[in-house]
Amino acid sequence: VQYNGFLYYTSGAYDGTFAYSALYKVPNTGGSPVIINPRKNPYWTDYGPAAFTIDPIGGLVYYNAGNQAPNDKDDTFNTVVSLSTLGGSDSILTYSGYGWGAGGNYTINGTTWYYGLADLQHDKAVYPDSFNYCFTKGCGSLSTDSINLYWSDGSAIWSIPLVGGAVAALVSSSNHIYSIATPTTGAAAGSIFWVEASGGSASLKRRDVSGQITTLIGPTTSMFFYNRCFAVSDDKVFCGQQDGLVEVSINGGAVTVLAAVAFPSGPVGVATDDTYIYWS
Repeated sequence: VQYNGFLYYTSGAYDGTFAYSALYKVPNTGGSPVIINPRKNPYWTDYGPAAFTIDPIGGLVYYNAGNQAPNDKDDTFNTVVSLSTLGGSDSILTYSGYGWGAGGNYTINGTTWYYGLADLQHDKAVYPDSFNYCFTKGCGSLSTDSINLYWSDGSAIWSIPLVGGAVAALVSSSNHIYSIATPTTGAAAGSIFWVEASGGSASLKRRDVSGQITTLIGPTTSMFFYNRCFAVSDDKVFCGQQDGLVEVSINGGAVTVLAAVAFPSGPVGVATDDTYIYWS
């Protein structure tokens, strides 16, 4: 991600004894990269740009990290945190999008487990029989429109105002939700796009400003092998497929092949500007 003269990216790091995921920044003009996340974080499941997002107005980077709850010193939970692009200490925005049982639960051998941190006001040591934790589903892709922060958490998409406020569940699915995008300009402004996968196939979906959800592509087994494999530009979405690039309208419809055969071969990441499409 480019911001204010620097390139930000995630990659692995090693301190001689411990391997962890790190958030780096390096000047656009070149130089030595610097790790800016304050704690060694083994909780990212994705080394791509889907693992974090930057608010260009507030100068904050948002990502997933592991933290202990105030009333539970025994377990570590996935949290969404904010950090200045200058570095320093990160701040916890939310432990989970889930409330006490509101976000879902499952029962194993007669015991009900609630997703995420059920209630910060209760300690499981005090309520050992009536209250059970399970670890939050893995936090995946994050995105911002400079008003709200959005992230995928297992099979849901959540939002929280950047100025603080209540967490809201915007999308829920029985499938796993991967990369999300929230364009702020053009015909798609205000929409949310995401990849949803299950059983070896995946779909590209859009939620418009009215809340209507449309499947743009899929389910298919030949696309969306990687999280950051699509990009939105005005009224088009450009996607990587098994052997090439395709485009589709933000309203769905016919899929057009832009480049086929063995070039490009299985794009990992796709991005656009006003003129070109870029991929790795």
